[in-house]
Amino acid sequence: MLGGTDLIIALFVVFLGSVVYSTVSFGMGLVIVPFLLLFVLPIEAVIIVDILIAIVALSVAFEARREIVWNKTYVLIIGAAVAIPIGAYALDVTDPTILKLVIGGTIIMLGIISLLGINVPLAKNRLTGFAIGFVTYLCITALGIGGPLSAWYAIAQRWTVNQTRGTLSAYFIVANLLALFCYISMGMVTADIWINTALLTPATFAGILVSRPLVKRLKLSTFRYVSIAIIFLGGITLLARELYKLLV
Repeated sequence: MLGGTDLIIALFVVFLGSVVYSTVSFGMGLVIVPFLLLFVLPIEAVIIVDILIAIVALSVAFEARREIVWNKTYVLIIGAAVAIPIGAYALDVTDPTILKLVIGGTIIMLGIISLLGINVPLAKNRLTGFAIGFVTYLCITALGIGGPLSAWYAIAQRWTVNQTRGTLSAYFIVANLLALFCYISMGMVTADIWINTALLTPATFAGILVSRPLVKRLKLSTFRYVSIAIIFLGGITLLARELYKLLV
């Protein structure tokens, strides 16, 4: 169970992650997981973040509920539902280093495409939505990081700020709850995980409150560049972490 200095650091990091997610609708796992891994096991970190993201996503989805693009949301959810059991199993039994390196490289490539404004016709195809939903939750359930892939998909749709926030959050709520059900059914959720999640939850609400004035002032162009920056950070973090493990 988290306590003392570890808890204070974790609360601060969760607060920052909540601010980031509440503003751009992804990136919470990217902020929290690397630090949480200093204090808890990888399985525990992934599950705790899964629950915290669902809480923040619920708030964002409710706030942007009138602009959710439902016909894109359900395609993403179907892809996630297929991937979640596979990712949960991988989290439980493997350390898929090669997969992480490939995904990290892919995220960086998609960030470059978004930054340059390159039009990708396939991005608006329903099968692409299914594939993004699948790969995102394969990453999230196995690695704790995957939101940047969905962010690239949202940017490629040319959605407004609230369409992106609402649609991705509706998707994350359903998919994260499905993932949590899968973790519970596999006996992966312990009492310590529930206690640590409860301890960290207040920081998520603080982050939600702080982000509200930021969202109101956020222009679409600023939103796009902030999202792309977080996409790059996600890919670089994933690559750097795995290359360090290979080299050390």
